[in-house]
Amino acid sequence: MKPSAVVLPEFVQDTIAREMESKNFKDIQASCADLSSKYQNRTGSYFSSTEHRLAYLTARTPSTFGAIKNVFEKIKYYDDFSEIHSFFDAGSGPGCGLWAAIEEFDNLQQATLIEKDKSIAEMGKSIIKASNFSETGSIQWELTSLESLNSKLKLHDFVLASYSLGEIPNYLGVAESLWDITQKWLVIIEPGDRLGFERIKKIRTSLIAKGAKVAAPCPHDQECPLPENDWCHFSQKIIRSNHHKKLKTGTLPYEEEKFSYMVFSRVNLPERAARIIKRPKKGSGHILLDLCLPEIIERKTISKKEREKYRVAKKLSWGDDWKII
Repeated sequence: MKPSAVVLPEFVQDTIAREMESKNFKDIQASCADLSSKYQNRTGSYFSSTEHRLAYLTARTPSTFGAIKNVFEKIKYYDDFSEIHSFFDAGSGPGCGLWAAIEEFDNLQQATLIEKDKSIAEMGKSIIKASNFSETGSIQWELTSLESLNSKLKLHDFVLASYSLGEIPNYLGVAESLWDITQKWLVIIEPGDRLGFERIKKIRTSLIAKGAKVAAPCPHDQECPLPENDWCHFSQKIIRSNHHKKLKTGTLPYEEEKFSYMVFSRVNLPERAARIIKRPKKGSGHILLDLCLPEIIERKTISKKEREKYRVAKKLSWGDDWKII
């Protein structure tokens, strides 16, 4: 199915709008440009001012939230989330993962968020107070770096590390530590570029060796069949707020976030379907699907003459399962 565009929860949007209106927009816009430069060059302190933090909250968190929501939807193929009671976010930022977890996990009771930047954590605490979860669930914020994670951490049903492992040298060791505290699902999300996928691929190899099963996007636990000059990534459309468009001088009502991800499982998995790893190409009377299979990457042609297969293929998008082989 074509992925629907994602929008931030209302309690987050309301907080951003309120904060933006209380500050000078030109200062925030300048901070947004400075923040973008720092990310590209990996230099300086990212959040050196209130304006930097607000620029990040407005311009970047919608994309992070969208990628997380996209991956959560993939796990619904296996799990209705009714037994997810505890959630752990490694490198949480202001809490994008928790915002998504609140929307998806009806029975969530406890969340642990790891964030080394105190000011970002304080911003996250302020945002979450506006949600219903602040009244029904327990939230623990830990101000520490991922490299300093305590080996005696409690087990959690669902563990997430989104756009955080790539910022540290020992990402493989941290990924293994996160797997050790995972009771059901571990999700790793990184940027959808060559370097992001290379990290994801190395983590995949490491955790499979520790007994993890890959639930998505791979339909198998064997060696990745992609050639060395290619990388596996996906896309999620994000609805832009007016503040978002102004900060990034964008004209379109949406933005597309490219990301790579891996879902590891401790639960028993049914037979996994092939994955569509590129945008389907629609021709005259046919559709071309690039599929990841256990041993190969295959381009499959679905002819209009194959009525049922063609009907299904027309509804599918990049990142979807292909269940009719």
